[in-house]
Amino acid sequence: TAIAFHKFVWLTRTERAVPMGILAINPYTMTVTPDIAAAWLTFNFDRQRPINELSVRQLAEAMRRNTFTTNTIKFAVFNDKRVLINGQHTLTAIMRSGKTLVLPVQDMAVSSEDDIGNLYYHEDIQRRRSFADSIRAVAGEDKFNLTRTQIKQVGAALKWIRAGFGVSRSEYAMTFQ
Repeated sequence: TAIAFHKFVWLTRTERAVPMGILAINPYTMTVTPDIAAAWLTFNFDRQRPINELSVRQLAEAMRRNTFTTNTIKFAVFNDKRVLINGQHTLTAIMRSGKTLVLPVQDMAVSSEDDIGNLYYHEDIQRRRSFADSIRAVAGEDKFNLTRTQIKQVGAALKWIRAGFGVSRSEYAMTFQ
């Protein structure tokens, strides 16, 4: 077809730590036109969540204003099957904005159909950063002289404290009556 994918230059498990059943990762950048975005959307994961129209409008507007922050488009590849696991909102916004963008792309070779679902599950949850992620981002391990385990333990303790040590306010108030 006229829309080709970048030549695979795989990073194997021995060259880079990769999660789950990912056998290799092929990272590259590509100029993505509205036509390419439309073609890539045909590879959408069949259990993909529905498009959030507000999100697409916001992304498309940011693209029109040239303030869009790039997002990595990610595909799972199993045998001859290519599945879009991250990027449907970005690609839809490219189509609607009419803009052409240079984006980072990753093709991840997986070992089974189940791995496609597992990869999607981990990629597309819009998960907030954990306490440990935030501390790691600011080199907190070195600054506070803590191990990763200790940072995770502090994060868990802070959640417990914030939740009132597992006791509701009404239960707590009743103990003093």
